[in-house]
Amino acid sequence: MTVNASQLLAETFGLPVPDIALIRRGILVGVGEQDFYKRDLLKGRQAKHLIIPVGQDVEDKLKAGCCTFNYRYDTLQALTKWQLANIVWRLSGKYHVSRGWHRKISTGAFAIILARFAGFAPVVVSGFSLSQAGHGYDTRNAFRYHADEDADLLRRVVGRGEPIYAEDRDFAAESGLPLWQG
Repeated sequence: MTVNASQLLAETFGLPVPDIALIRRGILVGVGEQDFYKRDLLKGRQAKHLIIPVGQDVEDKLKAGCCTFNYRYDTLQALTKWQLANIVWRLSGKYHVSRGWHRKISTGAFAIILARFAGFAPVVVSGFSLSQAGHGYDTRNAFRYHADEDADLLRRVVGRGEPIYAEDRDFAAESGLPLWQG
């Protein structure tokens, strides 16, 4: 599973088409600088199954958004904020409905929860940080707005014994996830 433009990093490991791509709604239909930047990065790429969390738009609008930068997929699924909240609650015990951009979990944290909710085990998280600015595919060091909410969520799932692991020591230390030993 890749998140937003992390698909570019997966390509460097020989995975050009992810089975599941979780892409933030704004990347498809937003008008912000980050949205345009990430559309450019994802131009011409594809996924087997595309999931859009909190996609309150009609499916046709999301499909049209993908067409604007030639992003292809076999299937598309948009989740409502209530579906997202239900998935987070079932895995973490936390009732989470966003009360503003600064109080929501990141798309990456939701991807971790979604992978486990879908039955994947173990879930091994790679390329994620709560402390470092920016993203592996973006050298501009964009600020991470959701680190506190993400940290709280990950600590909750660890406390519940979910088989979710960190691939590297730094992320294990900052998230509380056990280090993957496999």
